[in-house]
Amino acid sequence: MAVDLARWLGAEGYGTYGTIGALMAVGAAIPEFGMGLIVIRDVANRPQDAGLPGRDAVLQPVFAAAGISC
Repeated sequence: MAVDLARWLGAEGYGTYGTIGALMAVGAAIPEFGMGLIVIRDVANRPQDAGLPGRDAVLQPVFAAAGISC
């Protein structure tokens, strides 16, 4: 599939496609910052605060949008 896409887009178009894909991968990884591991650790240490995963689910998209818009 990538070979066909490279032929169809040409060298310049495929380079642009690769650059956009790489920037999106970085932009998607930055907001994570290991937040999932932090949530697992905190819930294991304080099960009475089980509302924490819900707050994480709300905050992570906000961080993702802020990271991508920068």
